[in-house]
Amino acid sequence: MKNLFLTCIFVLTLFSLTLAQLSGPLSGVITSGIYTVLGEISVEDYDSLTIEPGVTLEFMGPYEFNIEGYVYAAGTETDSIKFIPGNGVNYWSGINFNYTYNNGSRFEYCLITGGHSPIGLYAEYGGGIFFYHSNPEISKCTITGNSADQVGGGARFLLFQSDYLRLCYQTQHILFFWRRSLLQIF
Repeated sequence: MKNLFLTCIFVLTLFSLTLAQLSGPLSGVITSGIYTVLGEISVEDYDSLTIEPGVTLEFMGPYEFNIEGYVYAAGTETDSIKFIPGNGVNYWSGINFNYTYNNGSRFEYCLITGGHSPIGLYAEYGGGIFFYHSNPEISKCTITGNSADQVGGGARFLLFQSDYLRLCYQTQHILFFWRRSLLQIF
């Protein structure tokens, strides 16, 4: 009977971990686990968000992650942070940094995949990551499998002033100006 009780607690704990859902403005800490994103998510100006190693954000539709505040998302070599489309979802709409000059935002050991930016005001740029007047540190990340209707399938930089995009592994186009161009980042 004791084993049955412990098994039920384990199953309920596992079930509750898979039901974590996110939408709207975020702040605080996201601890290790799988989270389904059910709408646009954001970090507002003057707010901060820490994403711990082992977090997977599964976007369940064409939702964006808009960042105007501070984000610290530092995975490890063996326990990365993943930004991916959910099961059965073709794409999500990528990470957008907006006016985050000198706020110290950092992404390290992250996987960014399955992002797509369709036609719209700046929306068609940077399927994986779009930088607008921003300079976060992006290092040791894998940026792959993203697309954009115009330019910058992997990432697009508009009024970007930073030396902090380095040591990223990318298997697609990260560009400043032209579609289907390749910028090696080391």
